[in-house]
Amino acid sequence: MTDILIKTRQFLAKAVHLAGLSTNDMPMRDITGECEGECRNRVREGELRRQKEINLSAVEEIGAFPSVKGAFTRNEPPGFLGGHV
Repeated sequence: MTDILIKTRQFLAKAVHLAGLSTNDMPMRDITGECEGECRNRVREGELRRQKEINLSAVEEIGAFPSVKGAFTRNEPPGFLGGHV
C-alpha cells in the first residue's frame, strides 16, 4: 500500500475516533476503499445524465444564442464594479 493510502487510513481512523464513532459504523468502502455489493459512481452517473440532457437540448448552433454585443464594447478596466483583478 502506498504511503498516501496509509496516511489517509490513519487520518480517517483518528477522525472516526475523535467523533466518538467506531469503524463498525462506517461502510467498508469508506474505510478501505474496496467495494462489495452495489458500488456506484454517483458523481459520474450525474455527469453522464447532465451531458445527455445538454446533448438533447434544442440549441444546435451558436447563432441560436442571444446577442451580448454590449460585452464586446466595454471600456472599463477589470474590477471596476468592485471585484478583484
